[in-house]
Amino acid sequence: MKKIILIALVCMGALAAQAQNEFTIRGKVKGLKEGTIVTLFRMDGNTGRSIANDTVKHETFSFRDKTAENSLEKLSLGCRGEGFPSMGLDIWVAPGTEVRIKGDNNYLYTWNVKSPIEQQKVRAGFIEGSRKLWDEYQRIGVEDYALAMKLYGGNANEDEKKHLRAQRDSLRKMEDALHIKITANEIEHLKQTPVTEVWMEKLEGVARTSAYQKDFPYKQEAITLYEGLTEELKNTEAGKNIHTSLFPPVVVNEGDEMADADLFDLDGKVHRLADYKGKYMLVDIWSAGCGPCIMALPEMKEIAEQYKDRLTIISLSTDRKKTWERASKEHDITWENLNDLQGTNGLYAKYGVNGIPNYILISPEGKVIKKWSGYGKGFLKLSMRRWVDTADHAMSMVASGTTTIVNYPTVRSCNTDVHEIKQVECSDTATIVRVHGYYIPEYWIQVSSSIALIAEDGTVCPLKRAEGITLDKHFFMPKSGEADYTFVFDPLPQGTKSFDMIERNAEKPDKLEGISLSMPHTYFITGKIEGIADGTPIGLWVDKGNMYARLVNMPLTDGMFSFRGSCTDGTYPTEVLVKGENRGFPNTSISVWVEPDAQISIKGNSKLYTNWQVESNVKEQKLEERFRTAIRKWEEQVQKLAIKTSLLFKDMEENSRTEKEEKEIWKKVEKIYAEQDVLRAKQAPELIKIMQETTVGPAWIKRLNELSYLYKFNKEFRQKEETVALCKCLSEKDKESELVKNLMIRIFPPAVVKEGDDMADADLYDVEGKVHHLSDFKGKYILLDFWSQGCGPCLKSLPEMKEVTEQYKDCLNVVCITSDSKDSWKTFSAARQLQDNNFNDLQGSHGLYARYGVQGIPHYVFISPEGKIVTTWMGYGEGSLKAKMKELLGK
Repeated sequence: MKKIILIALVCMGALAAQAQNEFTIRGKVKGLKEGTIVTLFRMDGNTGRSIANDTVKHETFSFRDKTAENSLEKLSLGCRGEGFPSMGLDIWVAPGTEVRIKGDNNYLYTWNVKSPIEQQKVRAGFIEGSRKLWDEYQRIGVEDYALAMKLYGGNANEDEKKHLRAQRDSLRKMEDALHIKITANEIEHLKQTPVTEVWMEKLEGVARTSAYQKDFPYKQEAITLYEGLTEELKNTEAGKNIHTSLFPPVVVNEGDEMADADLFDLDGKVHRLADYKGKYMLVDIWSAGCGPCIMALPEMKEIAEQYKDRLTIISLSTDRKKTWERASKEHDITWENLNDLQGTNGLYAKYGVNGIPNYILISPEGKVIKKWSGYGKGFLKLSMRRWVDTADHAMSMVASGTTTIVNYPTVRSCNTDVHEIKQVECSDTATIVRVHGYYIPEYWIQVSSSIALIAEDGTVCPLKRAEGITLDKHFFMPKSGEADYTFVFDPLPQGTKSFDMIERNAEKPDKLEGISLSMPHTYFITGKIEGIADGTPIGLWVDKGNMYARLVNMPLTDGMFSFRGSCTDGTYPTEVLVKGENRGFPNTSISVWVEPDAQISIKGNSKLYTNWQVESNVKEQKLEERFRTAIRKWEEQVQKLAIKTSLLFKDMEENSRTEKEEKEIWKKVEKIYAEQDVLRAKQAPELIKIMQETTVGPAWIKRLNELSYLYKFNKEFRQKEETVALCKCLSEKDKESELVKNLMIRIFPPAVVKEGDDMADADLYDVEGKVHHLSDFKGKYILLDFWSQGCGPCLKSLPEMKEVTEQYKDCLNVVCITSDSKDSWKTFSAARQLQDNNFNDLQGSHGLYARYGVQGIPHYVFISPEGKIVTTWMGYGEGSLKAKMKELLGK
């Protein structure tokens, strides 16, 4: 029995010792709603972290816990629910202390706190001098929150929203006036009381207000109080914070050279941002207690891997060393993890950070590209696509008649990252602005119908209509986080060189200012074609690899046309294509090489391009004319045959034909193709002779590209050795271009996988940049679909492919691989909302296209679950995919 009593005494002693290390908080507040959640927060880095919750019962709540390091610390108490201000009650606790809280309303910032701790008593002195003002301040905050819920969470119409905004503006002015009065009281109290920890916190708050509030009346008094501090106090963390707020550094903005500092890793080694030049840098300013900062880490890890060849991620902690070390152990930070050990007084202040997570994107040369704060799932990936992947978008311009088209115009300033202007089309009837939007996937944006263009002379061009987006309503972004939409406005005045696009009646209007419509060093093309009817459209086109894109067109007037434009990518000279766009023209074009300030004249007397002459001082054009003259007699026959095929295709398109009649037409087409092959083979020796006598340049490489097609596909071609010899003239730099890579594949093809072989594999990128492989899809049959957005049959097959994907989902993986450029593929995918297994090896036609021997698209490869090639075929007709899958899968 004595033994049992002894054990009980030992246990009671242990419990008593434990109780001495704990603090207790007890609260009793009149009118506190039953079920209200009261939360206790501990400062973790620069943000609060929830450590305990209690539910109000009978107007009471309580907490019992241990301090973080068994010593004095400051906590904060907050309440969730309607009617509470978004403020916290500071509470100091220490081991063995009991704190009692009393109040008679929901205004928790001014609840009475009874505590033996000196810091709590000092705080009470500051509160008491402004209690009524603080209560009114909290009341206004509660009212403003309720109005905000009606404005953003309800179904208010525009008039109601306007009224709600006016009410909130009035409340904010009242808040500002109250805060000035409270600050005046606090400054007087600071002057009359000794310097303590709480005193320093209050002066820090006043200093912070002086940094953000315009025309703050007490800044000089705050400076005087700061200057009265000892050097020891000035060098404390609070002292440094006060100094930064009162004497802020020059903030680095977008377009400026980056700010730099000594940055320490966890081993104490010093780094600088300059060490990482040569790649893009994404600086992530974070803290251990910031929930969104931690939520962003997995996505940051994906980006670090995905962009490892182009981007360095640098996470810059604002925490004290101990907190930073602990957080680094808890989280898998595999990229650069640094700290300037200056809290919010180092790079945090120099980059003007107002909230975290905060991100700064820096160019490889060290210029600040973009700054933003906040995190939402998918938004970092989206930002990389917006600012890193599209960094090569260059402004270009083309004009004809009364129409001017500007691609990716420069924008002087904007307050939104959502809208990227892809194109502006100006005519005498309308100004069309085509936009590519970026936002958090499956989150909404909203565009006001008050959006308008404002010309440099002040002319306002209101919106006529919008396409692809509904105005004044929530528009939810697709899973990709990207969408295309168009705004059509009244026409800008003729000769406008820049304009603004602004929402005029929105609470926080989107503004894009200084959108440029002019470029220096443009080229001019003028044409005079006789024997062709006025009104015939003449188009200016550009070759985009595996597809052609029209830049602009205009009708002949008095037999004349004209184009004005800029070179698109900064590489000169650049090729554009001029062609007629109605019946009777060959389905080819005439090459025109342009460079800045070039003056080019085209003259002709028929629809045959061989009868058109181009006069130009551009060196490449002179070589192009030499090629055209040498092969004219054969090319004229090729073009006449091309007109015949165009008319045959037009006939099939416009008239209903029986299957037998269509077969007869195709026989005629194939016969024409064979005649053209013979003629092109006859041109080859003349082309090769000129190429052997001249140096390599863009026009020279274009002709080598034509020879590569003859080399691979033309049975009549006899100059294979000479073509191989010409390839040896190419420099290593020449071989880096997509055009040369593709032609080299035709002349020196890789081993092509065939039926029965193991499938070829490669890195395949989805629209977000994540890498996949065909081997990922083993275990089911695989159907490869090689396609391009410029291929009509490919696009026609999409609905049927979707049906096949769904019908055979248990046994078949459909994998679509395009040869389109990254930008055009991503834009097209977003517009068509193509998601599942939509990949690009980013190798054009010299990657998997070459390994699978693709010669025309759509091209299909059927692969066994073990990765063996079963069969391949080319082409699409309605119902053909379903029929083929039924044949192969027996279902």
